[in-house]
Amino acid sequence: MLIKANLLAVFQTFLALKALATTNAPIVDLGYAQYQGSVDPATNTTSFLGIRYAAPPIGELRWVAPQPPLATSGIQQAITQPNECYQAPVGVALTNPFESTSLSKRDVSQSEDCLFLNVYTPGNVVMATPSGGLPVVVWIHGGGYIFGAASLYDGADLIVDSNYGVITVVLQYRLGLFGFLPGEAVKEGGALNAGLLDQNYALQWVRAHISQFGGDPTKVTIWGQSAGAGSVIQHVVAQGGNTQPPLFRTAMTSSTFVASQYNYNDRIPEVIFCGSSSDTLSCLRTTDVNTLQTLNYNISLDGFYGMIPFVPVVDGTFIVERPTVTLSKGRLNGNYLLSVVNTHEGNILVNQSTTMNVTDFIRTIYPNFGPPQITEAAAMYQNMGSNVNQANNVMSDSMFLCPTYYMLEAFGERAWKKQGLFAIPPGLHGMDVGEYFTSYTGGPSYNNSQFITSFSNSFMAMAMFETPDHRYTPGDITPSWNIWQQGFTEMVFNKTSEGEPHVCTSKTDLALLERFSSLKNSASLTKAVMAQDGSCIGRFIRAARSPYFTPRSTRLETMLIKTNLLAVSQTFLALEALATTNAPIVGLGYAQYQGSVDPATNTTSFLGIRYAAPPIGNLRWAAPQPPSTTPGIQQAITQPSECYQAPLGNASTSPLESMSLSKRDVSQSEDCLFLNIYTPGNVVVATPSGGLPVVVWIHGGGYISGAASLYDGADLIVESNYGVITVVLQYRLGLFGFLAGEAVKEGGALNAGLLDQNYAFQWVQAHISQFGGDPTKVTIWGESAGASSVIQHIVAHGGNTQPSLFRAAMTSSMFLTSQYNYNDRIPEVLYNMVVNRTNCSSSTDTLSCMRAADVNALQTLNYNINLNGLHGTLTFVPVVDGTFIVERPTVTLSKGRLNGVSSMKENHLLAVVNSHEGNIFVDQSMTMNVTDFIRTIFPNFGPAQITGAATMYQNMGSNVNQANLVMGESMFLCPTYYMLEAFGERAWKGLFAIPPGLHGMDVGEYFPSYAGGPSYNNPQFITSFSNSFMAMAMSETPDHRYTPGDITPSWNIWQQGFTEMVFNKTSEGEPHVHTSETDMALLKRCAYWQQVSAYTMQ
Repeated sequence: MLIKANLLAVFQTFLALKALATTNAPIVDLGYAQYQGSVDPATNTTSFLGIRYAAPPIGELRWVAPQPPLATSGIQQAITQPNECYQAPVGVALTNPFESTSLSKRDVSQSEDCLFLNVYTPGNVVMATPSGGLPVVVWIHGGGYIFGAASLYDGADLIVDSNYGVITVVLQYRLGLFGFLPGEAVKEGGALNAGLLDQNYALQWVRAHISQFGGDPTKVTIWGQSAGAGSVIQHVVAQGGNTQPPLFRTAMTSSTFVASQYNYNDRIPEVIFCGSSSDTLSCLRTTDVNTLQTLNYNISLDGFYGMIPFVPVVDGTFIVERPTVTLSKGRLNGNYLLSVVNTHEGNILVNQSTTMNVTDFIRTIYPNFGPPQITEAAAMYQNMGSNVNQANNVMSDSMFLCPTYYMLEAFGERAWKKQGLFAIPPGLHGMDVGEYFTSYTGGPSYNNSQFITSFSNSFMAMAMFETPDHRYTPGDITPSWNIWQQGFTEMVFNKTSEGEPHVCTSKTDLALLERFSSLKNSASLTKAVMAQDGSCIGRFIRAARSPYFTPRSTRLETMLIKTNLLAVSQTFLALEALATTNAPIVGLGYAQYQGSVDPATNTTSFLGIRYAAPPIGNLRWAAPQPPSTTPGIQQAITQPSECYQAPLGNASTSPLESMSLSKRDVSQSEDCLFLNIYTPGNVVVATPSGGLPVVVWIHGGGYISGAASLYDGADLIVESNYGVITVVLQYRLGLFGFLAGEAVKEGGALNAGLLDQNYAFQWVQAHISQFGGDPTKVTIWGESAGASSVIQHIVAHGGNTQPSLFRAAMTSSMFLTSQYNYNDRIPEVLYNMVVNRTNCSSSTDTLSCMRAADVNALQTLNYNINLNGLHGTLTFVPVVDGTFIVERPTVTLSKGRLNGVSSMKENHLLAVVNSHEGNIFVDQSMTMNVTDFIRTIFPNFGPAQITGAATMYQNMGSNVNQANLVMGESMFLCPTYYMLEAFGERAWKGLFAIPPGLHGMDVGEYFPSYAGGPSYNNPQFITSFSNSFMAMAMSETPDHRYTPGDITPSWNIWQQGFTEMVFNKTSEGEPHVHTSETDMALLKRCAYWQQVSAYTMQ
């Protein structure tokens, strides 16, 4: 109680200081509005946040050049960060070109009204300076022209770096579709390159108003990183390099790149802009902004892997020609240039496990290259190490380094270069940002005060004195700078092997300059490069909330940092919790849900969130529909109703025949489309982009039983060291979820249970950011029928679900039952059986008749049909519907067409099976021989297939043992190997072998709260086993160690040596985790089962 009282006092003091800072803060009059800022005593700076520099670009101003803001009366409090512009992700599709995209709804917290900037000034007094004043640094954020915001960058950092010698302006500009929609219609009726025009208008605003803040409009430096640096190039060449009056005197670029810059009416821009209206642009201006943002999101997401469709174009007015053309003419805005690149800019844009040779890689990233260009480019890199290293160099040179040298050459003796060399290992794209914005997410990558002074002071000296060679801080260890053109000398910023800063000059790599010269002077290469599709923003960018990746030395360090940040965040937010005892509330647009905090696990749960409308009445056997809007706050504190359940078959014979319809009392409901969400900590913070990885759990139960209430998602959060968010979903089961037949195809939805799961995945994409999750880092995971569901989603839509709904897949005891065409004999027999038992056989519309049937009658029928099935077999299962599941899963797998795309690489799989999966599905007292058993469970087998299969098992023990093996291998183990083969070098295999290794025994090892708890309750084992799954979800590999004492040895890709990780225990009861090679005899039997899959219907 005393501690709480002290914390409350501290918090109240903090609020009082904040209020005092605002009350005494300066007021600046801009003519059209007055803004009062806020003083930060900690940094001795004043900030003015959210200053409107242009009118809201909405309605008729959408895709129009920025216009002056309207006059606003009174004093505006400039103390909160402005709305971000609408954001979008980097493309993840594996193919190019542009094609139709799914437009699933996505909630966003950004706004179209986003043309604001933040101003930061030294001290606590702002003095207008009609002439003279401090130099001004204008920062242009990166993010691939599709995301980023002013709120990510604290301009006070640069003021402190400059020893209070500059004023900082951080601007925002329209992004993606809103800022860079191209096409002839935009040229005629709007403004091309609206995002660049916003930046230009903000620079004009600085020229007009910065003196009111104490800045000198004649001493402006523009600076950006990544796409922000790409924007700097655009302003250097704007209006043919002759912008009047000049808007800046100096340009600085960090990790610049030149994106493919088409003419506004070239083929690709016109493909993006299309429509049937007589005035398409006016039509789009009246379109709801949420629809446009959904389109913005999905077009970007579905773009070619790592590329961006909405980028600057050659518009003929602001950008009159390709930037390299203007640079080659020496026509430049600005007087001086300082350019920075990092040592390995391209690596994060390349799949580091690629086996593609450099020729194919170049052909892939430059689709306009012909054979001469491919050969010419490949020859320069073919002897530069591994395929991956060659690809890294191609990406770095062509996208980053060479365009930087183009600029240096153009500026001549007015340019300095500190080569990539930002060389702090590993020197990846974005690692340098925290060295000058030290408050940036993650902080400095090399947190050494001498280094930070040397590195940041070079920029600030350039901004203040038009040279990086001015020393204004005692102890600056930077040697003298040389003009780059005078000897091709660069400043290298690195550290020694002992961890001490090492700043030195070095000559530019002449081999690199030769490649630069080849690219520059080869007409064929230059033309083809500049017409490439997309841009060079990297795959890692999608993975973080900020638009830049901040790497660390090891994955373990990253996990520890996440944990520490979580602890700090929870401590700070706990101060606010003192004022209220309410649990977190999350708004989803259609409803608000209040969760419940569990102090024992330090997690928050939201139970029973409705993700779809009740599938009752006319929605019975229909595709899931959006939920209705519900007013008020819903208490998400009780488990939802279960979907109707049914038992496994228990009959000794098959086929389907008349059954007893004895009534069974049930406590489930047809209204069951709910999910549970579990989040770390006791505070839920929405993350419009970025956030924690998400694990979506699909329960097992043979498609006839199971519920979300059985699985406590907090278990996974604790096992992940609070590094994930868990979603546990429900879906329609049995007769309600998997009724098939021609009539269902015509009047309803086949595979309704799978569609429910898919709809829940779409819900996660749209809403999980409200819970702090990252929709781009979703892993789907299931056990038994849940794992079988995972394989259905892997092959859904022929392996081409768009937009992608997950980046990784995990299966535990995956089984693949017979999957008939929807109108095959057996599905039609089942449909007619249900029709007859519901007295609908005389109806002209049997499906409508059954929709009107009493749900209790249907559930009784559901129960008994399943109960009377063959022992251990399932009756209502997925079918090939021709739309969602277009062919048998093994066929799609054999084609290598797989859903699930990650931010960095391609799809990934972790598959784990138990050592004796089939036993519980076989009557252990049976006397049937293996031939008859095979004939019974595979009714489509002919004599040849029966004989071929039986021969493989006839000498493998008793009849029961043979049946166990047939069931286990044909239904579980072999389909798992089919998946592993399809995923190739992106898949890992595990074996749960704790005796007796039966189906389902593994669940309690990762859900320890599951009924019965762990089957082997050993902390070391549980850590080893569960952490492998959580590592996969967080890092896209099970080989990431984040818990001290993890005894798991290194995982190997399964295809590389057929190596599996075995989780077992010794005869003494100690955990024994080791690698082992797959049984070759088993793989030979699996090859046979794959050969006859057309008869097993798998």
